[in-house]
Amino acid sequence: EGKILVDNGHMSETRSDEGEQVALLRSSKDSSDSPGPGPSTQSFGGYWNPPLILAFMLCTNALIYYDRGAVSVAVAHIKNDTSITGGGDPLTGGETGLLGSAFMGGYMLFSPIFAMLANYIPPSQVMALGTTGWVLACLSLTLANSYPWLLCSRIMVGIGEASFTGLAPSTIDNVAPPGSKTLWLGLYFAAIPLGQAIGIATGGMIASAPHEFNVLGWHVTGWRMVFLVEALMMLPLTALCMMLPAEVNKKPTDGGPLTPPVALSLPERVYTPHEALWALLNNKIWLFTSLGYASYTFVIGALAFWGPTLVMEPPLRMDPSLGATLFGVITAVCGFAGTAAGGIINDWVGGGTRAALRQVFVSMLCSFPVGLLCFWTGSPGWFFTTLAL
Repeated sequence: EGKILVDNGHMSETRSDEGEQVALLRSSKDSSDSPGPGPSTQSFGGYWNPPLILAFMLCTNALIYYDRGAVSVAVAHIKNDTSITGGGDPLTGGETGLLGSAFMGGYMLFSPIFAMLANYIPPSQVMALGTTGWVLACLSLTLANSYPWLLCSRIMVGIGEASFTGLAPSTIDNVAPPGSKTLWLGLYFAAIPLGQAIGIATGGMIASAPHEFNVLGWHVTGWRMVFLVEALMMLPLTALCMMLPAEVNKKPTDGGPLTPPVALSLPERVYTPHEALWALLNNKIWLFTSLGYASYTFVIGALAFWGPTLVMEPPLRMDPSLGATLFGVITAVCGFAGTAAGGIINDWVGGGTRAALRQVFVSMLCSFPVGLLCFWTGSPGWFFTTLAL
């Protein structure tokens, strides 16, 4: 039965005897005579190599999620800023929450667009285009003087994020050693809680600064400085993204040098958006995994955005600085350790989609009752203990 595989924006049709695993058939021409270096030691020319590419991806992903954490603490200061409210009442809870989720609108709309664009432009260049837009959006946040301006800038942040986070995992899969692909992807995704936690902790300190920052004679309030720092940190990463070698966009043969994808049994072709969507909707594993991940994101997104505010209000009533710092530290340590451990365990049991999904099911099932206890306790100690679990 024909199967569809999305690979760096390309969708390839191939055959699967058991219908459970999808493998993209690639040319292994001359690999038996000259195996060449494996992906872990493969050089792409100049200073690029797989571990360095992974490090670059980790840093960029962490910075993207730094923004998610930073905005969750910055909104407490934004909602009372008269330049945003127009001198009127503070922003409502709904308006504040919309600032935290507005980026998702741009993200959802443009993720498939960037994926299709990667059929015609090297994915590394598409990622560079997106990170450039991300920098401009953060600079726009720094200059915003009204709520609509602020909201549009957050949507633009989501558009820039969509180009990188949608294509980076397949790039890592291309360059990772065959026996460590899950671990490398686990490390990449572990950068999500790490970056978000650092954003909560350091973003909170910057946004809460009692004085304005003097930037070349320009006086910047704390929450605006948060987004200015983000933009400046992303600039060198955007430049590096533009210099990624073209080889990162190609799959390696088994242990051999990187080669362009070549279908052995069926011709590879680019699918139109409606063909790709129809194929995905008919893939039950993809469909139910996506719905499950959407539910997970619904819960984690709310907790990550409102968590720093939650610990300051009854019944916990913690000091804002201490609460945000503890929340960030626990998110970073437990998120990074748990994500990396999940990748190691999956590689240890042999990998594969079925094993990974069973592992996710067990871990989520165990987290549900502990999560309920987290919100029923009035003790900061028990709250952070159950949050960590």
